[in-house]
Amino acid sequence: MKLIVAFTFFLSQLIIGAWNIDNTFINVAKHTDELMLVRAIQIIDPANAWAITHNNLYRYQDSTWSEKSPGGPFSLMSINFKDTREGWIGCAGSIFLKFTDNTFTQANLQPYSNIRAITNQDSNSLEAAGEMSVIFHYNPVNNWVVDTTVYSPHPYAFNDISFSDKNHGWAVGSPAIPEDTLFYVFTYNYGAWQIVAINQKVPLLSVYAIDSATAWIVGGSGTILKLEGGSWHPFASPTNHHLNKVFFVDKMHGWAVGDSGTILYFNGQTWQVQNSGTTLNLYSVSFSDTMHGWVSGDAFTVLKTNNGGAIATEKSGTARKELNLNIKPNPFNPTAQIVLENPSSGKIKLAVYNIQGQMVSQIIDRTLKSGIYTFNFDGHGLPSGTYILSLKAGNKMLTKKMVLLR
Repeated sequence: MKLIVAFTFFLSQLIIGAWNIDNTFINVAKHTDELMLVRAIQIIDPANAWAITHNNLYRYQDSTWSEKSPGGPFSLMSINFKDTREGWIGCAGSIFLKFTDNTFTQANLQPYSNIRAITNQDSNSLEAAGEMSVIFHYNPVNNWVVDTTVYSPHPYAFNDISFSDKNHGWAVGSPAIPEDTLFYVFTYNYGAWQIVAINQKVPLLSVYAIDSATAWIVGGSGTILKLEGGSWHPFASPTNHHLNKVFFVDKMHGWAVGDSGTILYFNGQTWQVQNSGTTLNLYSVSFSDTMHGWVSGDAFTVLKTNNGGAIATEKSGTARKELNLNIKPNPFNPTAQIVLENPSSGKIKLAVYNIQGQMVSQIIDRTLKSGIYTFNFDGHGLPSGTYILSLKAGNKMLTKKMVLLR
C-alpha cells in the first residue's frame, strides 16, 4: 500500500483571478494616440472585438488589434457595434460616427453634448445618453433625433444608459452643477422618461438592464444598487473604489470594473473580487458569454479572459504530498468546482479542452504557492459532452475527464 503523507498549510484567504494583459493592443496603440486611455471596449464573439481610445477605433480579429482611424479631430467617447462590420461611435460635441465596412460617416446634432453611452433599444433602434440632460434616439427612418420626453429639474450629466427591451430602460449620472445634491435614476417606461429621486450622494456611473424588472447600478465609493420589486435597493459591495462600468450576461453572471484595477464578479448571490493583475483604473467591460470577456482602462490597458476571470480561493487546508485534481460534481450542469492540491510552489497551467483537443477555457496560467485551490468552472455556452481537464505543474502532468450533462 502506498503511503500518502499529508501536511497542513495555514494561509489567509486569497482570491485569484485569470485576467491576462493583452500586450498586442499596447504595441498597436502607443504610437498613434495622444491620450493613453482605452475608453470603451465591446466583444462581438470570442474572436472579434472593438475598442476606442481618445482618437481612434481599433478592431480585434485573428488575435490581432488593428487601427481604424476616423480622421479629423474627433474625441471618441462611446461605442455600440452591431457586428464585425457595422457600428456607432458617440463623440464629444453631439457627433455620431457610423462605421460600415471600413468607412466612416458623420452626423452632427444639437444641443451640444458629450455622448457617453449608446445602447440598443431594440433590434432597429438605439438610445444615446450625454451631458446636460440630453438623450438622443435613433431609428433607420429618422436617424438621430433628440428624445423630447426627457425632463430633469436640474442639469444632469448622464454617464450610462441601458434598455432591457423597447419599453423599459434606465439612465444614470450625476448633477451637472456640483452644488446640486439631488441624484436621480431616469426610467423609460412605454414611450416616456420619468425621474426617480434616489438616496445616494455619489455619482451613479453605470447601469445594466437585465429584464423589465431587474437592473443593476454601480457608482462612486463602491456603490452597488439592484432594482427589485420596482425599487432600487443597496447591495453589499466588497470594495470602496469607484465602480465605472457594469455588465451582465444573464441574471447569474455579471461583472463590474473600477478604479485601482478593481474587477468584481457576481455569481448569482454575491459580488466577489477578481484579481485583475493591475492597479490602473478600469473603465469598460464586455462579455460575449460567461467565459469570454474584455476589460479596458488607463495606460492602454486591455485585459482578456476566456474563463470568466475564474475565481480561485486559496485557504488553509490539508494538501497531499502528491499533485491532485478533483472535480465536484462530475457529471456537472453547467457549473463545477475544480479542487487543486498543489504540494510545491511553481508555475501552474490548468485548462479545459474538448475531445477534438481545442482549448475551451484556460483556468489559470501563473505561479502558485503550495496549498489547496478551488476554481469555479462555468460551462454555460458549451454543448453537452466529455471534456478533458489538463494540469501541467513543472514537469508533471495530470488529466481528468469532465462530463457536461444537461
